[in-house]
Amino acid sequence: MRHIEFDIIDDEVEAGIRQVVAGGRCISGPIFVDDVFTAVGVAGGAQPTRLRVVEIRAYGQLLNQLDAVVTAQLLLIGEGGGCCSARCTLYGDVSAD
Repeated sequence: MRHIEFDIIDDEVEAGIRQVVAGGRCISGPIFVDDVFTAVGVAGGAQPTRLRVVEIRAYGQLLNQLDAVVTAQLLLIGEGGGCCSARCTLYGDVSAD
């Protein structure tokens, strides 16, 4: 099991019903395209979510992997994205293939 964690630090989070575009930093990873976040940490606790990483963009390039401490913009698709805002954290546990 691989634990993934991403801090959203960008004040310009685009959070819709099914899609989130957020800038931030990989705290625990690596995070790969197709990984799924299952919780959003917000003030007052964690909210369940199911957001799949569709795109990782860093330094003007698309990446397949985001290593710990690297900042990037993630495009996420799924359920529970409305909870995402600046200064929240995305969490997930991904099974090893």
